[in-house]
Amino acid sequence: MRTYDAQVVAAEEIEHVYALVLSERRDGIGMRLEIQNGPHDDQDRSLGMDTYCLCTESGACHYGGIKNWKFDTSDGYLYLYLDRDACEELGVDGGLKIRISESDAQMLIDSLHRLLGSA
Repeated sequence: MRTYDAQVVAAEEIEHVYALVLSERRDGIGMRLEIQNGPHDDQDRSLGMDTYCLCTESGACHYGGIKNWKFDTSDGYLYLYLDRDACEELGVDGGLKIRISESDAQMLIDSLHRLLGSA
């Protein structure tokens, strides 16, 4: 699993697109994951792109791909388990393990439920 500590956890809706950003550094350099979702049209549906999108700092993007997620309050890590296609596209092995500060935990969980549904 790709592992890092998120110094920045931010969520915002801009023009009907909701995004959650988990960034290793405040200046945006380093590891980063963005999970985005917004309105979808018929073309999105026909291409299988009518779901959330995962993007990393490298510019790699993948639609869908999260098999399961959990936030473990005992160790402060968010675990994102990805399918094979998402792992290959994003360049991660098995998924992501991201440490989240206690102060960001509730916002993270609320945002994940909004973007992905329940764990």
